Amino acid sequence: MSARILIAGTGKTGHDIGRFLLKRGHAVTWLFRDGTHRARLEARLEKDLRRMARSGIDLSTDQAAVREYSAPELTPPQIFIESVSESIEAKQAVFKRVAHLLSNEVLLLSNSSSLLPSEIHPRCIGMHCFYPLELSGSVELVLPAACHPDMEARATELATTSGLTVIRQDSHNAFAVNRLLLALQAECLRALASGLAAEAVNEASASDLLPIGQLQLIDSIGLDTVGASVANYLRRMPPDSAADYRELDEGLRLLDGLGKQGKKNGNGFLLGTPLPWNSMQPDPGDLHQRLLYLFINSCYCFVETGAISRTDLDEALKAILGSQRQLDDVVADETRSRICAVLEPCAAETGRGYFVPAATLRP
Repeated sequence: MSARILIAGTGKTGHDIGRFLLKRGHAVTWLFRDGTHRARLEARLEKDLRRMARSGIDLSTDQAAVREYSAPELTPPQIFIESVSESIEAKQAVFKRVAHLLSNEVLLLSNSSSLLPSEIHPRCIGMHCFYPLELSGSVELVLPAACHPDMEARATELATTSGLTVIRQDSHNAFAVNRLLLALQAECLRALASGLAAEAVNEASASDLLPIGQLQLIDSIGLDTVGASVANYLRRMPPDSAADYRELDEGLRLLDGLGKQGKKNGNGFLLGTPLPWNSMQPDPGDLHQRLLYLFINSCYCFVETGAISRTDLDEALKAILGSQRQLDDVVADETRSRICAVLEPCAAETGRGYFVPAATLRP
């Protein structure tokens, strides 16, 4: 069934979500702050509609639009999706700005990748969409404890009838897929600070389980967005666990302060101005092996602690993270004893909990 959907956010992800839902027959209106970029947004929408028409998707003229928040022709939607910057203040402000349109019957969704929906709005459900939706086909539904069953059912129906695989989460295990990468990203920052070149670190972090290097990934998402997400994750962690990621948090803050936001402004880890660390070591040594084993360990630890089910982990590895091999097959090739033999000295040397081998890996 077609729904009237209002989307706050005209950036890369907000645009992607709306375009995906348009193709599934929904009526979508994007909201923007002011008229400065209106011509660009309308041109982008017109281009999207032409592409859909060429592929046989016939949309009526009133099925897609871009409007200012104050536009008098706005009518209450059936579904409201927030997809603005990863800031609690920005997200709360958006909900307040359109509060007159959001009756109790409107399904409220947030595309946040790090903020709990209950922090944003009392009736909000998290619907974290993995970009691009056409390729990932996956969403994390973050369901607050006080979530009304009818709203939960509607959010689930929207995702499943759109052909999306749903990873269901609560406030405890929210955003598990992104958090799965934190240890790997923390070690990448530590390698940069030790004097390794960004290109070498990025290449070392790529594997059959994670084909894209982590520095490249962060550049693509945006250092500011990832930095804000990391800060939100750490805020909810126990102090001892959060301490393991201090260098990641501080490093991303430092780079954001230097104007490095990644591809969005042409200045990040792998492009733009030099990084603030001296690249004195051209040889990454055994970094690739250490990072691969660390990621394997994170996968098993997340399953053991209930942060993600094994079924959802396997789906995330394949559909979202682009894994080219099965986790257990990689482990069988590397052997559990060899993985533990690398992780245990790292845990002793660094004191970082994420190096402690998962029970699944121990002999």
